[in-house]
Amino acid sequence: MRLRGKIVDQIATEDLVSLVENGVPESRILDYKLQLPGAKSAEKKEFLADVISFANTAGGVIVFGALERKDAAAVNTGELEAIPGLSDWNDDAERLRLTSMLNDGISPALGGSVRFHTVGAPGGGSSVLLLGVPQSFAGPHMISFEKSNRFYRRAESGKYLPDVQEIRQMFNEQGQWSQAAELFREKRLARVGSGSVGELLDTHSPLFFHILPLGRLDGAISLSGRYEELLRHLYPPGISGANGRYNVDGIMGFHQRSQLISAYTQLFRFGGLEGYDTENVRPLSNSFDADGTKFEAHHMLRSAIDWFPKGVEFLSNRLDVVPPYALGVAVKGVRGSIIPVKHGWDQGAAIDVDDIVLPLTVIHETNADTVRDAVWSLFDVVWQSAGLSVAPRKVPQ
Repeated sequence: MRLRGKIVDQIATEDLVSLVENGVPESRILDYKLQLPGAKSAEKKEFLADVISFANTAGGVIVFGALERKDAAAVNTGELEAIPGLSDWNDDAERLRLTSMLNDGISPALGGSVRFHTVGAPGGGSSVLLLGVPQSFAGPHMISFEKSNRFYRRAESGKYLPDVQEIRQMFNEQGQWSQAAELFREKRLARVGSGSVGELLDTHSPLFFHILPLGRLDGAISLSGRYEELLRHLYPPGISGANGRYNVDGIMGFHQRSQLISAYTQLFRFGGLEGYDTENVRPLSNSFDADGTKFEAHHMLRSAIDWFPKGVEFLSNRLDVVPPYALGVAVKGVRGSIIPVKHGWDQGAAIDVDDIVLPLTVIHETNADTVRDAVWSLFDVVWQSAGLSVAPRKVPQ
């Protein structure tokens, strides 16, 4: 839900001026409305159809207070003539009314993903209401108001009713998105493991964290001019500071040890994150099994509980990359290691696989508690791989 490359919350009056000066027409991601929807049933259905058409396609922005040119038959052409703005309206009251219409008239509900933003009209004296609708991955959505039960999607010329075959495809998409995320992660693990990411990368018992926005792996976000801003949020797992650089995949914040990159966070151009850390398997420190190794799972859990919520917050609030996200945890080179528990004594069974690659888990909310619960569920499997029951719920120090 971007306009001229900006998320809705960042759009200013000068952006609206540019729309008028350049005669930007309606499109697959942009719609103009002179007035807000009224109280009549037909107007409510029209509004709901516009919103779900964006949600079921690629997302978009509705500009309320924009005047379209009309043809000889006085029909709107989709071409922008002016943005006079809205008059005699109450911003807070209208936001509440429109939100209520969306909550009551769409199934499944869009939740809090739709965003409102008010900005001054180009001519001054009035204001414009922008409604940002993200591409939804909890759909497809239909109009449930007055049992309409209709699906809509959007093309360059406006919204349309998809046929049965397209509706069936819409229902199958989420499974395809999950498969695409699994395939992407599989390729990344192989690529990093083969050394093709870079010669200066430490690859000793590496761990991988992933936050992958489903359905967006072939998309792109603009990283230009935002290097310093973004780098402040790209600390590697378990590290409080980082150097950074652009690379072919996007932007990397990294930490070096002995001239090798030992940890990093990679921001991909499609809006996903990969966390990386090394040396997660070390020699045992007790005298009972001096030749054994321990898997630093407590350090890994502590890093994950910090990194994942911050990463989700960064994607959703800084980059406007909305859920659902697939969360992933993987660690390599752990065969024979033991997870140390209870005051340093090593208990449980030795891990009997080379690599632990946990299935991706999908979250639809961005609050920190939801993210942590998902992370702990993943780490329960890590603990069970060493013959233990569950990961500790108290964040280890």
